[in-house]
Amino acid sequence: MSPILLWAIVSTVLALVALVCFITLFAKIMRMPGGGWKEVIGSDSVPAVIVEEFALDEATDEPEVANDRGDGDYLDAKKEAEDSLLQRLRGYMEKEGVSTVDVLRTLFPNQLVVYSNDRYYFEEIDHSLPANEYGDSYFTENADGTWAYEDDNGVIGHPGIDVSRFQGEIDWTKASSEIEFAILRLGFRGYTEGAIVDDETFEANIQGALENNLHVGVYFLTQAKDADEIDEEAAYVLDVLKDYGIDGPVVLDVESVANGEGRTSDLTKEERTALIRRFTEKISEAGHKPMLYTNLKSMVLMMNYKDLADIPLWYAFYSRPIYFPYAYDILQYSESGHVDGITEPVDLNLAMKPWWED
Repeated sequence: MSPILLWAIVSTVLALVALVCFITLFAKIMRMPGGGWKEVIGSDSVPAVIVEEFALDEATDEPEVANDRGDGDYLDAKKEAEDSLLQRLRGYMEKEGVSTVDVLRTLFPNQLVVYSNDRYYFEEIDHSLPANEYGDSYFTENADGTWAYEDDNGVIGHPGIDVSRFQGEIDWTKASSEIEFAILRLGFRGYTEGAIVDDETFEANIQGALENNLHVGVYFLTQAKDADEIDEEAAYVLDVLKDYGIDGPVVLDVESVANGEGRTSDLTKEERTALIRRFTEKISEAGHKPMLYTNLKSMVLMMNYKDLADIPLWYAFYSRPIYFPYAYDILQYSESGHVDGITEPVDLNLAMKPWWED
């Protein structure tokens, strides 16, 4: 870790430690019962233990300490506490598997923390939006790398995949023995020249999936930069779908390109949010179920999600606990899964709100 980054982290922590009341309150929050987002923040998989350890037994109300022991004694005690905090923080961060962003996410439970392009981004969580209520303890990981979910309220995660030409030719008879649904890439817009491109395997995939009685949705990867282009994408998707009967969602895939230099990189969050809304409204007007696919980085940096939270969500996050405070319909939990009948690695999903049960 660079000295500059370490100093930035230390400065942040010291500022937080100086506010004893905040630390005490935060420690109480960590002890609150419940699942979903609280369970993520309080999980041993992220360093919530830091806050617990720093709620020292001798911590009392700050003004009383100053009055009883004198300003000098109080400052010495405060310095000792700060030194202790730094040593414990250092020890925790030296543990394998604990990253800087993990620490920051625990220290800022009311904000979404994202690391991108050598800097950190913080976005205030809107607690008025529908919350993630899927407790991490109800997820189980199987020996073959698949996940399952079943909670005390009868919520079950239904297994499925999403595929494109990268999975090659698929034996859908074999694949259908392991999954309940498939979401198929219908096409995409190129991120440089901007042409709409068919997914060359879509026709074979949708025929195979439907013939094997799977629940089927489709997705389109957008690179629309204005209203005319998003209208073109919606019209293209609807034109292709007129030849097929699907029961699943029509998903707009919104994510940044690998090098960050896509043709839409100059769009503001407000502009992209408006385009997403425009696409989903056209899909809904045509009688299909719209859905948004995205990941944490794209959600925080590319759109104003609070203005889109009414749209069903397909969320991608590949580790536990699931770091996400809001409700989602489908969880994409792996991009390197294995399913019988598919020779290439494939994305694995759980439908938490199966659309076929609506």
